[in-house]
Amino acid sequence: LPFGKDRPYMRDMNGFGQAILGGWEFTGVTTAYSGRPYTPIYGNNTSLNSDYTLRAFQVGNPTSNVSSGLGFNPGAYVPLSTVLSDPTFAFQQGNAGRNSLRRPVFFEADWELAKNFKLTERQNLRFSWQNFNVFNNVNRGLPVNDLTSSSVGTYTSLEGFAIPRTMQFSLKYSF
Repeated sequence: LPFGKDRPYMRDMNGFGQAILGGWEFTGVTTAYSGRPYTPIYGNNTSLNSDYTLRAFQVGNPTSNVSSGLGFNPGAYVPLSTVLSDPTFAFQQGNAGRNSLRRPVFFEADWELAKNFKLTERQNLRFSWQNFNVFNNVNRGLPVNDLTSSSVGTYTSLEGFAIPRTMQFSLKYSF
């Protein structure tokens, strides 16, 4: 922060003022990106006579009429029972594009506020307050993309490296 010795503001503070207002640092990393892509599939596939998953057959818009709590509209795809019983779909990959859906955006702010205390010319003490996921934003993982699952479209996990808000304090002595 711009206060104290060798800073733009209040550079001529007395020792007490320097001890209170000087030596502060604010650092951090803020990460934001669009959602990761994924592909709707039929996980239980006998149409190709193999254990290979089959891309879904899309017949509607998977991003319209999405029920609360779901990542996409499963009704926009042909049900597996129809795929297995209708010869029109036999031995074919579905027409749903690869990575045609996206999970919600990811946003996380990790910030630190620290104060440096100069004890002697060679000795320093640093007190820091670190905050991970400052705004406590929920970063969901991918929704269940298997149309044969009873929980299709639901979010069952968080993004792999997403954590709830966490704070920690540290004290570092250097000499």
